[in-house]
Amino acid sequence: MKESIVAIERVRSLEARPCIHEKIVLPRALFPGIERIKDLPNNLYALYSVKYGVTIARGSESLKAIAAGKRQVELLEASSARPILLIDRVALGVDGTPAEWRRSLCRTDQSHYLSDLK
Repeated sequence: MKESIVAIERVRSLEARPCIHEKIVLPRALFPGIERIKDLPNNLYALYSVKYGVTIARGSESLKAIAAGKRQVELLEASSARPILLIDRVALGVDGTPAEWRRSLCRTDQSHYLSDLK
């Protein structure tokens, strides 16, 4: 039996400039109704904890520089000549259950990436 999922897509901005195109996949059983929340907060992990009782305890990421696709060039107002950073993350709850898969495509010309997952 396949587990039902919720997929969220958003563009995050810094100083009113688009910088990250995210696709987030969540198990519907852990986050019922999250797709109906308007204006999701920047810090989704706080939302997961407060509203759904799911505390993210750790995560695993892989990073890779890739060519920007047409969609990212448009959404991020990026140059197709510059690489973008692909961050692929699986976040786990306290009990070790996978709670989130997130794929972030980040502009590399306007900010640095810093990760501090505890």
